[in-house]
Amino acid sequence: MKKVLALILVAIFAVQVNAQEAENIKMRPALGLFGGLNVNMHSPDIPFYYESLNDPSKVLLVNRLNQNTTSLGYHVGLLGYIPLSDYIVIAPRIGYNSMNVLFKKNLNLDVTAADPTQSVEYSIDREYDAKLSYLELSPVVQFHNLLPIKPLYFMLGMEFGFPMSTSVHHLEKHTLNKAMMIQKDTSMNIQEDITTRMAIALGVGYTFELSDYVKLSAEVSYRLPFNNVSTFKNPLNDVNPGTWKANQLRAGINLTFDIGGREKPIENTVVKESSSINLKMNAINAVSRDGRRTAMRAIRVEDQQYTELFPFVSYVFFDENTAYVAGGYENMSRGNEAGQTFSISTLPSDAVKINSNTLNIVGTRMLQYPNATITITGTFDNKKEKNKSLSNDRANIAKNFLVNEYGIDESRIRTVAAGLPSRPSSQILADGLAENRRIEVTSDDPRITEPILITGENIRIAMPDVVEFTPTIEAENATISSFEMDLFQGGRNIKTIHGDFEPSTIQWAIAPNDLANRDMPVEYILKVRSESANIENEIKGSIPVEYLSITKRMQEELADKTVSRYSLTLFDFDKSEVSASDKAIIDKYIVPAIKYNSTVDIYGYTDRTGDANYNMKLSQRRAEAVMQLLQSRVSEAKYNAHGVGESVEIFDNESPVGRHLSRTVQIYITTPR
Repeated sequence: MKKVLALILVAIFAVQVNAQEAENIKMRPALGLFGGLNVNMHSPDIPFYYESLNDPSKVLLVNRLNQNTTSLGYHVGLLGYIPLSDYIVIAPRIGYNSMNVLFKKNLNLDVTAADPTQSVEYSIDREYDAKLSYLELSPVVQFHNLLPIKPLYFMLGMEFGFPMSTSVHHLEKHTLNKAMMIQKDTSMNIQEDITTRMAIALGVGYTFELSDYVKLSAEVSYRLPFNNVSTFKNPLNDVNPGTWKANQLRAGINLTFDIGGREKPIENTVVKESSSINLKMNAINAVSRDGRRTAMRAIRVEDQQYTELFPFVSYVFFDENTAYVAGGYENMSRGNEAGQTFSISTLPSDAVKINSNTLNIVGTRMLQYPNATITITGTFDNKKEKNKSLSNDRANIAKNFLVNEYGIDESRIRTVAAGLPSRPSSQILADGLAENRRIEVTSDDPRITEPILITGENIRIAMPDVVEFTPTIEAENATISSFEMDLFQGGRNIKTIHGDFEPSTIQWAIAPNDLANRDMPVEYILKVRSESANIENEIKGSIPVEYLSITKRMQEELADKTVSRYSLTLFDFDKSEVSASDKAIIDKYIVPAIKYNSTVDIYGYTDRTGDANYNMKLSQRRAEAVMQLLQSRVSEAKYNAHGVGESVEIFDNESPVGRHLSRTVQIYITTPR
């Protein structure tokens, strides 16, 4: 028993709480109900007596009833939660525990007949029908938030059962040569033999949050008793008295209601004190592809022969409980602002903008490949949404767009109303729930969902790829609620970055051709705002830009080279295995671009969900998995694998599509010309 307890405790406290789904379940004081079924495992050792037929005053021991017996029962009661932290909760319980059982025993006895030529068969059948129940008090300790699967918890406690119903019904039958001789039907109260039940309780449970204040837990526990259910009096002095023990396996549910400790809602208040925001730019750093930071001196822009493979996310995301596209990012129009028809060839070198045209790309390719068919599957988050009609509406929105805008025959489009996606994101975090509200487009023709390849001569590439701004914000009597950073070059708006929170760092991922082919600085304006105090402040600054034209490169005798960048389609949430579709992409697009003298740098990334250290290791595993695959195809090239994790935000993680794009590996192939 001590070894079992030690192993359980070691397993609990040895777990590293560093998974991607790293948000703890909040434990609050609560009251609730519990109930379920018991499997009662009785181990009897009961003496089997009978009265002598020749001399009824004599009591003889025939045998012992010692066959293990299993019975079903139930338990119900009340429980409470007294959290000491989000990890340890005292959970006292009071309830009713049923442990009824029926013991049976059959004995065939040797009896000498008066006539030796006659056969004698003598048997005794005995039944013990025990009605056994307890009033139960159980001090229990629960251990929460210790595993990567946050709803899973462990329990350890004691069970004290006070006997309530303890009657035993005896039925004894004597049979001679298959003819009934005696049948005794007696009942007696054995209250004096039943003891208070004491047992240790070990178990595991899983919590479902039905709402902000209601939780449902499924629980399994094992009860190992320290003492006997009963001892039996011995009418024969030379025989040991009988015993009776009962282990128990329970499966049940707990329904609890929070009664306190909730966070108070934020109230709109009038700020009477003087409020102010002091804002300055503490640092501007260049972030290398492997996540290292150095002070930003200037952005270097070069004309290069450049190829980039952009992943195609065949999902469209929706707002909660609606069939409206989330954030309005999806372009639900075949034409652009200039009235021109959509064309894949005119898409910008920007993965997020490319994937804001998911349905336009699908429609264009279905026209290009007229024999292809697609399936559009609508899904919901299974927490705040649980209606398949909503999934159906989402799928039909996409189908109608393709039929009306692109003239696709309805017979080529199948719609499915599903629940959770087949490969869901986190079902606990808000980001994961938003990603599960979507449609998924699949096709019998892989060309419909293949990635986008953009290539060209003299494309302007910036170094570094990412610039990181670190502001210092000091707010007096104010809470920063939002920020907005605008980036300009020569009066042209390059990028606007914003968020509804106080920023500690702001990252700008520079896309190809974002910057002009001139030595013209990038100017920035950072604004921060406090809604509660109704005040804002802004700062301005600039970063030098050095444009390196082909002529200047030749004058400086810089090596000419080609650069290709490839992003794999997607890694599943919290996974590092290279999918079959990505293997096909690697063989089709990437392997042919690697030469014997190429340098191949592989950078693994994750989205922002979860612990940063865990994400760093996950991204390294992704990079190494791809590197091993490439080395098996082209062994002569030079390879480097880098895990970057979430430290470099290559795509905007405020949107579901940006988080999906961030679960990637980017492959840079540099080859001298």
